[in-house]
Amino acid sequence: MASKIKFNLILILFLLVESLSAQNVSLMDLCGWRPVVISDQVPVDLTSSRSAVIISMEAMEQDNKTRPNWEKLANKIHADLRKMYIDPVCYVHQDDLMAGPEIRRAFVTEFQQRGVKNLIFFEKKYVGLDETHNVKIVKFNGQNDLTAENEKVWAQIESAYDLITLRLGRQIIRQNIKRTNFLIPEGPNILKDLPVFTGVHLGSYPGLIRRANLAVVIPEKYKIYAGLSANDQEILRQENLQIDRKISDIESIMTLYPYKYQLVNYGNDETLYKQGFQFALFPFQSTGVTIKNMLNYKISGNETDYISMVPKDSSGVSLKTIPVEQIVYKYYIKQTIAHDVYVGKEWDSDFTWESALRNFIINLGRALK
Repeated sequence: MASKIKFNLILILFLLVESLSAQNVSLMDLCGWRPVVISDQVPVDLTSSRSAVIISMEAMEQDNKTRPNWEKLANKIHADLRKMYIDPVCYVHQDDLMAGPEIRRAFVTEFQQRGVKNLIFFEKKYVGLDETHNVKIVKFNGQNDLTAENEKVWAQIESAYDLITLRLGRQIIRQNIKRTNFLIPEGPNILKDLPVFTGVHLGSYPGLIRRANLAVVIPEKYKIYAGLSANDQEILRQENLQIDRKISDIESIMTLYPYKYQLVNYGNDETLYKQGFQFALFPFQSTGVTIKNMLNYKISGNETDYISMVPKDSSGVSLKTIPVEQIVYKYYIKQTIAHDVYVGKEWDSDFTWESALRNFIINLGRALK
């Protein structure tokens, strides 16, 4: 159950569609579980303000780790929302929003700058061979945790797509809310190449790293809200134990790093600098092509696979071919003063975070010798 929580990152509601009315329930948003109130009302400004759509989409084959064509789904959703005077100013894949703390911050900043007031979470998945959908609409709180505790959520669970759009359209008419969104673009604005840093993309490392104390950003534990059920609180306690084990594994892998480092919670560049860190190590989880785009790699656009340079224990490397749309992990270092990003000379992404961290740290150590 804990692993399901960890990787099914789009708003999971543990109740049937028939009971979706004015109840306090547990809700997992893209940051952690919290109590919310299920409402039969959509936000009153849904058709007079801007929204962001966050899409989660499963592949039909459970062992398929490549990303399905979510842009096609975004086009379909946009056409229907536009007819209802809902103005989605951007579409984001939920994996990208959860790709890492720096990437999440960049998306939240983008939402703020675009004036987003509401979030529309859309999930497409399969129950056996049958396609089903979940939709949740909630107010955006302008923060990294996206929604407030005890926020009202309009939701449709395990329903056919056409039935969801029909119910949403009827609810908007039933509430008779103000409609001022008349200039909505015909196509969706898909955020997949969002730049996540303002500095320079660099392959080599400055010698200063040898003398600096490297901040290693670790995952944060879930906050356990008092309003959650005893069962949900226990699930989160177990999940936090897994995070403790992950932090222990990070520390074990970091022993391969020959210089000074310190495990830290995430903070922005200014916060980390004030804490005495000029360099910080960050994780990034997404498709290979998304990682390269967001970290400002030069890519041809015609590649179907990337070659990862996996360091051997003694010396040398082995080559690993990974499809560009495969979900992978990559680590990078950010300078907290100039905001430059150091990605290493080798592309060293891998299928697991453990392997990706090991690859990066060994390659980093070799580069600094």
